[in-house]
Amino acid sequence: MLRIFFLSLLWRAAESQLSEFKEIELPAADAEVIRKALVDGLEPPMSFYPIQLTQLSTLGPVHNHAPRRDVKYLPCADGVERPIDMYRFYFDGLIAHIMLPTLNSVEIGDLGALVLGGESSVVLSTVTFEKSAQRRDMAAILREYDLHEGFLRQ
Repeated sequence: MLRIFFLSLLWRAAESQLSEFKEIELPAADAEVIRKALVDGLEPPMSFYPIQLTQLSTLGPVHNHAPRRDVKYLPCADGVERPIDMYRFYFDGLIAHIMLPTLNSVEIGDLGALVLGGESSVVLSTVTFEKSAQRRDMAAILREYDLHEGFLRQ
């Protein structure tokens, strides 16, 4: 059910016309698969937009952050990290990485409890706010805001 919940957020963001969701796009066929999953309660295969969760283990400043497209690096058996395109949803310290469907069922199976629905329990990775992509992104937004505000004051 948790996987269906996150897929519903992905679908709603993709269908929305709000500017905050402009980076979230789904092919029409994928949007229809998710819509039908929501209506019929039938979960799509695990390789269809697999979801991995990360929890920030320390507090940072309170803020809102719209979902966005990003890249996640998954470890591989050969020791090389594989870049995976994904959508990143932030929920006050919980981050859902909804990966685009580029992994096959064997690769998803290798991730086991690291993906929602891969096993009966789920493993969340953790990272401190200080070492997180969330902090890095927030710093970049604040720098851009400061530059913009400085321009307006001139």
